[in-house]
Amino acid sequence: SGSVETAVGSLARLKQRQDEQDAKLEAAEELASQSSGSDLERRLQDAGIGAKSGGAEDVLARLKAKNQTPAQ
Repeated sequence: SGSVETAVGSLARLKQRQDEQDAKLEAAEELASQSSGSDLERRLQDAGIGAKSGGAEDVLARLKAKNQTPAQ
């Protein structure tokens, strides 16, 4: 029926607009994170670099844990 096709088309357009809006918001958040430097700080911290990476004992513990993980 024509009204069902119209409704399905409207739903598809709404979903596409929502997906586009979500992508824009995600991109804006990423840009804000990069411009504030928090993205770089997070990546450095994930790599074990930075002020919050801990002391020598923490570094040794990370290295030991890294050596104990099986090679892939």
